[in-house]
Amino acid sequence: MTSIGVPLLLVNCKNYGQTAVLAERIARAGVTVLGERQASGKKRVTIALAVPAADINHTAGLGLVPVFSEHLDPHRQGATTGHVIAEDVQQNGGVGSLINHSEDPMGEVDIRRAVVRAREAGLTSVVCVKDAQAAAHLASYGPDFVAVEPPELIGGDVSVSTARPELVSDTVAAVKQVKDVLVLVGAGVKDAADVRKGLELGASGVLVASGVTKAEDIIGALRELAAGFD
Repeated sequence: MTSIGVPLLLVNCKNYGQTAVLAERIARAGVTVLGERQASGKKRVTIALAVPAADINHTAGLGLVPVFSEHLDPHRQGATTGHVIAEDVQQNGGVGSLINHSEDPMGEVDIRRAVVRAREAGLTSVVCVKDAQAAAHLASYGPDFVAVEPPELIGGDVSVSTARPELVSDTVAAVKQVKDVLVLVGAGVKDAADVRKGLELGASGVLVASGVTKAEDIIGALRELAAGFD
């Protein structure tokens, strides 16, 4: 079982350029928002970042928020040139990884092996899926989270919890029948209403990207999203 606290607000920094700088800005903004929430007695929320492998050491070294890798390969340490290895993520300060994001899809065997490798290294695994059927199937491999993200809604202005609420509720129900795995809502999540709707449908948090990474006011964007957990 993951040691990452829920509800979880996980920000995927992607590869928008100068990611280390962007990740640091988001991490510092996250600390500000969490401090505000604690001071006002609001519900505790975990804000975490997923960053490219090259930026894990720098971002985690700031000691501000939990840091995930954006990808994890199923390989072990050794003659595996160019691959993102679980132990390397952990040794550089990472606490988890996304697996099978729609922008970096993996085959089923590799997904299963990557989940195992994450577990062996003590990392929290977040397996991204496009629908309830895939969620139920991949949940059987025992990841800590599945994140449901219909590819057609990623980066858009309409969230999955608004456009396809049945997908979220169906995913939660399907996953719970298979294994005790938590569900995150992704794709188009931009504001407190999107977060609140996802939680009402049974999710344990959200996976967001452009709603934060492209925001002119990053603190404001995180503050708005975090308000959805209240």
